[in-house]
Amino acid sequence: TMSTHHHSLVVTLFLFVFLIFTTLASCRSYPLCFPKHHYSIDEGYFTGQSSIPSPCLAPLSSLHPTQVPLGNLSAICKQQRFADKFRDGSMDKYLNKKKHFVPVVLGWEQDKLYLTDHHHMTYALHKLGYTGYVVASIEADLSDRSRIPTEDAFWEEMRQRKWMYERDETGHPLRNVSMQMPRDLSGMRNDPHRTLASLMVYYGHVGKSADAPEYVEFLWGNFLRDQNVTIAPDLSWRDELRLQHEVFEEAMVQVTSDRARELPGWGKGEVDIPDCELLDDF
Repeated sequence: TMSTHHHSLVVTLFLFVFLIFTTLASCRSYPLCFPKHHYSIDEGYFTGQSSIPSPCLAPLSSLHPTQVPLGNLSAICKQQRFADKFRDGSMDKYLNKKKHFVPVVLGWEQDKLYLTDHHHMTYALHKLGYTGYVVASIEADLSDRSRIPTEDAFWEEMRQRKWMYERDETGHPLRNVSMQMPRDLSGMRNDPHRTLASLMVYYGHVGKSADAPEYVEFLWGNFLRDQNVTIAPDLSWRDELRLQHEVFEEAMVQVTSDRARELPGWGKGEVDIPDCELLDDF
C-alpha cells in the first residue's frame, strides 16, 4: 500500500511539474527587437542593427512589406479567424507558435524589419487594429551601408535573393521599387487574381507543395489575367466575391488547359479548402 501510495505521489508530482513546464513553455517571452535605438551622429543613419536578437518581439508597425499586392479575400478570412482568437484569448498562443514567426530582413530603413513572408497574416492583424507585437525571426542583415550604399542597391539585393515581388496589383512590373514599394502594411493593394489563383489551389485544380517556387499564386494569377479572366482590383469585397463566383468555372478551364502546362503545380492539385465561410461553395 505504501509502495502504491508512493508511486501515485510520484506520478502526481511528475504531472504537476509537466503542467508547470508546458505552461511556462506556452508563455515564452522574447526580447524586443528594438530595445533602444542607436544612431551614428557622424553618418546620420541607424547603426547597430546586427545586434538585434532572434527571435525577437517586433511591433507590427515596424514591419515593411516586400510586395505591393495581396489577396484581400484571403486576408479577410484571416481577420475573421483572428477576431475569434482575440475574443477567446488564444491569439498570443497562436503568435508564439514557431510556424507563425514572421521572417524578416534587417535593411535600409531605420527601425524597420522587411517581411519575407506572412504578408497576409500581418496585414490581417493590421486591419483588425492590432497594435501589439509579433515574433520576428531575423533571416539576414542587409543593413551595412558600406556594402549596400543606396536604397536601390538594397532592393536589388532583395531581388537577387528572391525576397521581394516585383509586380504591382495589376501584374505590371515595378518601374521604381524604392518609390513604389509600400512603406508599411497599410500601403498594400488588392490583387483579385491572386485570390482567384488561391481558389484554384484550394479546390484542387492547381498543386502547391513545400518545394514550390516563391510567389506561386502570383504566377498563376498573372496567367489568369493574361487569359483575360477579368476581375477589377478596386471592388468592394462583396462585389469581388460575387465576381469570383462568376469567373470560377472559366478559371478552372484555363488552369487545367495545356496552355498552363509549364506552370508549377499543373495537374497536381489536392482539395484543401480553408475554414472560411467566404471561400465555401465555389
